[in-house]
Amino acid sequence: METEIGGKRFKLGGPLSEDTRQQISGVIEKNMDAFAWSASNMPGIDPDFLCHRLAMDPQVRPVRQRRRRQVIHEETHKLLAAGHIREI
Repeated sequence: METEIGGKRFKLGGPLSEDTRQQISGVIEKNMDAFAWSASNMPGIDPDFLCHRLAMDPQVRPVRQRRRRQVIHEETHKLLAAGHIREI
């Protein structure tokens, strides 16, 4: 279920009761400044800390996913603007 607080949208997944959803939303609302809503909200984070690796089983054949050009384009521009990636 998608929720909006202070102009920020987030999803609460799973089979949660309405009371639990309200409690979680309340905690998020009280601590809005503690969440990184975009990459630009994380200045000074060491890029080595943010890097990850894919743990893939070499015995499993990869499945090709459909391209999502618009989403890729938008997310790349967000990361470039935040200074978390650069062209090499």
